[in-house]
Formats: sequence, structure tokens, C-alpha cells
Amino acid sequence: MDRPASGKTTAPRPATGAVWLFSALSTYCAATWLDANVFALGVHNLTPLRLGAGVAMVVCLRSGWQSMPLIAVLSLAVALLSGPARHAALPLSCVLSAAVSDALAGGMAAMLLQRVFAAPPASVPDLFRAVGRVCLPAAVSGAGVIVLQQATEGYVPWDQAEYLFATLVMAVCLGLLLVYPLYRACAAYRHLTGRECRWLGGVLGGNLVFLLLSFNGYGGCIYFIMPLLVLLAYNARLHGLMLALVPSMMAVAYGATMGFGPFQMPTTGEAAFLLATFLCSTTIVTLGVALHNRQLLNADSNREMWEQKAMRDPLTGLFNRSRLDCALETELRRAQRSEDVLSLLMVDVDNFKSYNDIHGHVAGDTCLRAVAHTLRTVVHRAPDMVARYGGEEFACVLPGTAEAGAAQMAERIRCAVAELCIVHPGNTPAGHVTVSVGVTTVRGGRNATPDQAIDMADRALYRAKSKGRNTVATAQDILPPQACPHADLLRLAWSSSYECGEARIDAQHRQLFEMVNRLLAAFLDNAPRAACLAIIHELLTALAEHFRDEEAVLRSRGYPDAEHHAELHATLLEAAGDLAARYEHANLPLDTALRVISHEVVARHMLDDDTKFHPYVQGTSGQRSVGRHFS
Repeated sequence: MDRPASGKTTAPRPATGAVWLFSALSTYCAATWLDANVFALGVHNLTPLRLGAGVAMVVCLRSGWQSMPLIAVLSLAVALLSGPARHAALPLSCVLSAAVSDALAGGMAAMLLQRVFAAPPASVPDLFRAVGRVCLPAAVSGAGVIVLQQATEGYVPWDQAEYLFATLVMAVCLGLLLVYPLYRACAAYRHLTGRECRWLGGVLGGNLVFLLLSFNGYGGCIYFIMPLLVLLAYNARLHGLMLALVPSMMAVAYGATMGFGPFQMPTTGEAAFLLATFLCSTTIVTLGVALHNRQLLNADSNREMWEQKAMRDPLTGLFNRSRLDCALETELRRAQRSEDVLSLLMVDVDNFKSYNDIHGHVAGDTCLRAVAHTLRTVVHRAPDMVARYGGEEFACVLPGTAEAGAAQMAERIRCAVAELCIVHPGNTPAGHVTVSVGVTTVRGGRNATPDQAIDMADRALYRAKSKGRNTVATAQDILPPQACPHADLLRLAWSSSYECGEARIDAQHRQLFEMVNRLLAAFLDNAPRAACLAIIHELLTALAEHFRDEEAVLRSRGYPDAEHHAELHATLLEAAGDLAARYEHANLPLDTALRVISHEVVARHMLDDDTKFHPYVQGTSGQRSVGRHFS
């Protein structure tokens, strides 16, 4: 059931076969017999439920208005051949009016439904439009035929005709509202799920219990039928609901005609009106809830569908750049929390522009789809993700995959694409479509962002391209200096250019480098505060010993600025000690202390101030150029 149309476009009528028509007319005969023998409250066509009108509507929908005379003839035949089982035989005029009523109401309802709706009603506003613009006009015409005949011939006094008319109007509306949705449900051929079957059985059982209670002195229990049906409307689709609603309303109507339940009034007309009101209100409310719930489910389904489409690349069906950024950020955070690894592959089709120039853009799209399918085939683990980054470039996110595994995956991708053997004369020397792959791995604790990880993988991809394409290149898992949130906290690497020629001083310098790197590793690995503090105290002790030894060497070699150099040592040592104390007692951030101790006290002093005495220690007049090296 789709949205209703605002115009009066007639919906195409389904084809009607002989078998279907025979089945429908047989059903109509059974419904007419039930109306006259089961649901009748007395003579003269007084009934709270007219299922025959609903079946007649369905027949006219499928077969056209030409079936209206056939419906009238069948109704007349059923009434004459079977006759009422619990009441006196109806006069011929009453039988004729009932036959004409069903045919007229069914035919008019079918015509109005096709004119008002281009598709079956599918919402609560549609339901009330159907009641007001389809059911009521058809019911008024059908009920009017019977009431006019009854009152004119004196079977019903004019002062009681209003009850008969109102009751029959609701009876016809009820028949239309019950039969048409049931017909739609059966036409859909939808099987109930196990959960829906359990709910259906539970509601039918509950309604049976309440009916028995209401028919045995507890009349108010009948009003609990509606809450159960509403509950079913939220837990089953419309066709499952109709399988409970129709028999429940038929059971209430039958019980009331047998004199049970809370619908006993001073006159039969008042009782019939009260019963019809209950049946109609229960049906309309239940159908309204079911349609509203279906709208909510359809809205959720549509939202999920559009969300999925918004995350997918329409050409390849892979995830798009937006989804890649979200997934990469999520996986990076997870890796940081669990101190795990995450690898990222950037895959680029080699010389794809020339492929488009030679074969055309349609062939280029086909090529990209083939490469995307290959990527999905090779990268198939549940946590892995493949996305189209843009153009001819793809990305693969591999959570929990270290450097070696990522490199192997990249090589498998390269080989799988090459094995497609897609001819590409512009991609020399291969002669077929190939890819280059850049690989990077980020370890937990490095606080990388998606842009930083992509940048590293892009650099690796560029190296793969520069090496001749159709190859794999890897990047180090450490962040580049300009991308690191702690860019000034870099690992110090020893170089022979730092040596002054005095073995003891050079050994102490190397030891200080190693201790600074130990402190940096402890900081990046979020080591306990006590462990970091122990390394700081060890570093300060080694630094003080080094300063004393270095000052002694400088004085013995006759370095003219030895005293000034000693004053620098004292200042640096005091600053380092103050930072250590503040870190220990005043909660100074470790990165602040680490910056000063590693770069100001150790690196800068060693590479700037200490290089000034190298010529005196080495015995040369030139000064070696030294620089800072980082790994």
C-alpha cells in the first residue's frame, strides 16, 4: 500500500480468472448466509454486520460494475433457498431489498475507492477519507434501500426507522472495513513470522476469554478486546491483525444476536445500534493504530535505506569517503583504548586517466566496479572495511592488523587486480590494469587522527608510484613530526657526528640519549606516575655526574669558557631538579617536564653549547657541523 493520490485517477483493475471469480462468488454466498442467519437480530434485515457488502465490493473491484446484477441474483437465491434458521421466513420484498442493497453498496464502494485513491489506503488520514468518502456514501445508499422498503411497506414504524437506518449504515461500513483489508492481506501472500503467529494466537485466546466472561455475567470484559487488538497492531503486520480482528468482531456480533453480552436494551433497535457502534469503533481504532504503526515502521525503514545510500558510493557500492572518515576515527579511538594496532591501505589504479582516454568513461566505470569487487573479495574479514576514497583511489581499513599482515594483504590485492587481466595499453610495461598500494600502521597510544593516518598512507602510495607502479610501499607507523600532537617530544637518535673524541664524555652523552628515550616511551605508553618519576630521578643523577666529569675534562684541556660552561650546567641542573619536584608534588604535566629535560637540558645543550668545546677536546681548529636526528 503506497501513498494515496490527490486526484481521481483510476487504478488499473487486476485480471480476473474464472477460478478466482467462482471462489469470490462462493465467498459472497457464504457471507450473505451469515448475514441473514448468524448476525441477524430479528426479521426485516436488522443486522449489526453485513459481510456481504464487503465481499461484493471486492468482486466489483476485480470484475467491474457488470458483476452487480450477478451479486443481486446470488443474494436472492441464497435467501430463498436457505432461509433464516432462527427467524420466520422473510417476505419476498425484504429479500429483494437486501439483494439490491448488497449489490448497490458493493458497487458504489468499489467505484468510489477507485476514484478517490490511486493506491490502497495506507495511513490514518487515508482511513478516515475512506470511511467518509467511500464507506459512508455506499452504506447510506445500501441501507437506504432496505429502510425505505421496510418503512414503506409497514414492516418498521417510521419512528423506529432511524435506529434501523443508523444500524445498517454502520453494519455496511463494518463489512467494508473488515473484508477489504482482509482481501488485501490475502492478495499479498505474505507469510506470518513465528513471532507474529505467537502474538496472533495469544490475542485470539485472550479475546476468547474476555468474550466468555462477558457472556457469563461480566459484560464489561468485552471492552478489553480493543486493547488486545491494539497491542497486536504494534506486534504484527496488517494481514496478521486482520486474522484476529475479523473473527473477533464476528464472534461479538454472533454472541450479541444470541442474547449474550452487555448490549441488551429496551428495544431490539437500540440494542442493534449499540452493538454496531461498538463493532465499528473498535474496528476503526484498531485499523488506525495498525496503519499508523506501519507508517512508523516504513519511515524507519526508509530512513535506514537513505542512511545506507548516503554512506555508499553509487558506482561501486563500496562505502564512501564520509563513511570512511567515521569508521577510521572510531577504529583509531578503539585502538588507542585497547593499545591495539590499525593498518590503512590506500589503493590507486595505475594510469587510470589514460584508460579512460583510450576506452571511454563507460569502460572506466566498469573497470572501477571490477576493482571494487576484487577488493571486497580479498578484504573480507568482518571488522575490515573497503571504501572508495575518490576517483580511482580506494581505502581499506584493517583493525588489529600489524605491519606484516597489512603488507601481505596489500600484496594479495595487487596480485588479484593484476589477475583480472583487464587490457590497458596505456599502462606500460604491464599492458593491463594494475594498482599501487600504500600501507601504514598506527599503534595504540599514538593519538593519530583520520587525516594523519590517510596522509601517511598517501605518502606510502606516492612512494609506490615513484618506484614504477604496480607495487606496494609501506610507511613507518610513527607519526610524522608535523602531524604529532606532541611534535616536540621526539625520540633522540645518536649520531657519530655528536662525538667529541673523549670516550667517557661520548659514552655519557649516549647514555643520556637512551634515558631520555626511555622517559619518552614511558610517557607515550601511559606508564604509571611512579615509574616515570623513577626514570626522571635516574636521569638527573646521571646528568649531575656527567656535568662534573665534563667540567673536569674542559678544565684539564684549557677550554677558555670552562667556568661559563660550568655555570650553564648549574643552571640547567637546577631547572631540571625544579621540574622534577613540581612533577612529583605539584602535578606538573609530564610532557612539560619532558620537553625541558630532553630538549633544553640534554639535546639543545649538547648540540649547541657542547659543540663549542669540541675543537679543544679533539685538538682541531675546525668545528664539525652537527644537527639533530630523529627516528
